[in-house]
Amino acid sequence: MSSGFVYLRPVYVMFARANGAYASSAQKAWFQVFKWLDDNNIRQKVELGYGLLHDNPKVVSVDRCRYDACIEIPEGFESKVPGMFSVQKLPGGAFARTRHQGMTAELSMTIASLRDDWVPSSGLWLDPHRPMLEIYRDDPMTVPDGERKIDVCIPVAAHAEVSRSAA
Repeated sequence: MSSGFVYLRPVYVMFARANGAYASSAQKAWFQVFKWLDDNNIRQKVELGYGLLHDNPKVVSVDRCRYDACIEIPEGFESKVPGMFSVQKLPGGAFARTRHQGMTAELSMTIASLRDDWVPSSGLWLDPHRPMLEIYRDDPMTVPDGERKIDVCIPVAAHAEVSRSAA
């Protein structure tokens, strides 16, 4: 796995949230976002999608895991977001990042490897105050599964106290 570090800027997004196992909740949340984009004929204007994984299923029961399917909006656009969506500002900061290019069914293995192996071996700690991110670089309508590029980003910190404060 080729991994490294990146500093992401904060981004304003509108999002749909679904709870449950990430494999099914991600599909539900993205279905809502894609339907709205397609209904409004603006899907082609979206460059990136962001998936936020708020909870670690090793710590939180799977049925309570929260997944947000997000698309960037311009700052100040919050009042124009349709009522079926919510708005949030994705936290920026330092992230460990790796590129997943393969079947989306294998995405959880990439996340686990980066989170459980690569980050600790780099001398860093998970930052429990920020969600893990998936940055979708391709539209699933035009790029077949297995060829899509997804950046997996794990929030990191240089101090163990960050990780301990969540306990």
